[in-house]
Amino acid sequence: MTTHYDYQFGYRSPEGQLSSEDQLSQELQAQAEEHAAGSTPTPDYDAVKVEVENAGSTSAVQTGVYQTVVIPPSSAAVCSTGQLLGRDIKRQYARFMAIDGPIVIATAEQMAQSSANIGTATGQSSPASSESTGSQGSPVGSNANISGSPAIGPGTWVLSWQVGISGTVSSTDINNMGIYNSAGPTLIVKSMNPGAVGNYPQTPITVTVPAGGSVTYTVLSVAAATVGATYYAQLVATPVGTGGVSVPVPQGIYLPALILSDVVHHNEAVWAANPSTTAACRVSVYLERGF
Repeated sequence: MTTHYDYQFGYRSPEGQLSSEDQLSQELQAQAEEHAAGSTPTPDYDAVKVEVENAGSTSAVQTGVYQTVVIPPSSAAVCSTGQLLGRDIKRQYARFMAIDGPIVIATAEQMAQSSANIGTATGQSSPASSESTGSQGSPVGSNANISGSPAIGPGTWVLSWQVGISGTVSSTDINNMGIYNSAGPTLIVKSMNPGAVGNYPQTPITVTVPAGGSVTYTVLSVAAATVGATYYAQLVATPVGTGGVSVPVPQGIYLPALILSDVVHHNEAVWAANPSTTAACRVSVYLERGF
């Protein structure tokens, strides 16, 4: 005997009609007799759609969505920001591209609103300065090139820098980046950062390139990173005594216009600052969620 299940009253007849009280009583009695005889009826259940909370890398039922966020121009005193993503535990990954100019990406609104992100503070430095920004996705090996090398020549330079980490992070990533020179390479100074996702401005240092010398400076990883971690770094070199203007380090990750960002795997909110004080900036956002 096959019985059917009704979500309001329980069991219903094979014909699919709602059982009356007497019919329900008879069916329950029949089930009791079958159970006493050693057999147990198996009810038929309609399939219920469920959401998979931890989809991981599965390709089952995933959707990709594009949207555009427009960030107004900043004023001379207030940095204009826009939220690119909210906190989302089901986010698989996201990527960004700034259309009209550079942006600074941060994981907190207060960081994005920093005045250090306005105008020349975001890599639009004076002509005498040189800037290089880069990243390395997992796996990040030891002495991996994170920032690239700003172009510098003989003379004394101030190196302003910051590092960032996203993805899977552990204690392995504590203070695990540093400025190296091209001789060796030789470690000049290590980063000061916790083993946690975030962006970490560093204390500037001063270096001297001798006359006729050819030395480059780069942010590298010190040891291999945690598997699943992505490292970011920005290095700005400003000459001393040649009219160069010291450039504050932006509070976030600097993303030039028309450059596709690295994949964002974390689930936190993401904000962007518009450094321009003259023009709005469109940011294209691609988001994929797992269900």
